[in-house]
Amino acid sequence: MNELRSRAATLVAAAALGTSLLSTSALRINQGWSDRLFVGLALVALGVVVVSAVLILWPREWKWRTDGHKLLIDYVEADPPATINEMRRDLAYFITDDLRENDTKLKNLWLLLEVAIIAIAAEVAFWAVVIIF
Repeated sequence: MNELRSRAATLVAAAALGTSLLSTSALRINQGWSDRLFVGLALVALGVVVVSAVLILWPREWKWRTDGHKLLIDYVEADPPATINEMRRDLAYFITDDLRENDTKLKNLWLLLEVAIIAIAAEVAFWAVVIIF
């Protein structure tokens, strides 16, 4: 998670730097309608990078259901007490369930990072089109 957030923050910095450097050159050019279109697309791509990064950096709740107090109440102090095998089985079930849910969240965050990477590449390409053509 830390690596993912670090990469997202780096992408925002790179996108902002790229926009500040390339937009200066691009906006000096006498702009026709096609230049304005590509400038708009570059700014939209920048927005996609920023929104993706914010969604990645936004705090989330992760599931971890191994509460010692609940184990004692539900298994050890229950009437009749559960066997150790019953407790192990339930723990394995709940932990696996939590891991799957957390894994789905994490995969979605990596997908957002991929979207941001594509958007920053598109942003640079759009600025380059304005400058070169």
